Amino acid sequence: MLENPAIEKVGQNLKYDMIVLRSVGVSLAGVRFDTIIASYLLDAGERKPQSRRIGWPLSQSHDDENRNADRQRQSQKRWTRRRSRKLRTTAAEDADVALRLVPLLAAGLKESKLEPLFNDVEVPLMEVLAELE
Repeated sequence: MLENPAIEKVGQNLKYDMIVLRSVGVSLAGVRFDTIIASYLLDAGERKPQSRRIGWPLSQSHDDENRNADRQRQSQKRWTRRRSRKLRTTAAEDADVALRLVPLLAAGLKESKLEPLFNDVEVPLMEVLAELE
């Protein structure tokens, strides 16, 4: 399923997921929408959590994760050592927030005429950057 390009994938920071999956021999294919990239195109420089766009009150553990996101992404070992319960909660929240954000961000990209940049440059570039990293 993850390697099937016919099954579209959406998420948050999918480049990181690509890198982690590659480390175990899985090539993520069919990436369609990344909320981090869409949000950046629409609000470059904005640092507040994307979940605020939908009024989603994330758990305290997720707020802590967002504050330390850059450091955590640079240290896969630290991320994988987190307790599985906290990981499940965070992963479930990320998935839910991403699914709720996609229509809002897609509409924003369309309205701002940024769809071609997003679809033709930014999303395909994730694959290249994941390969480089």
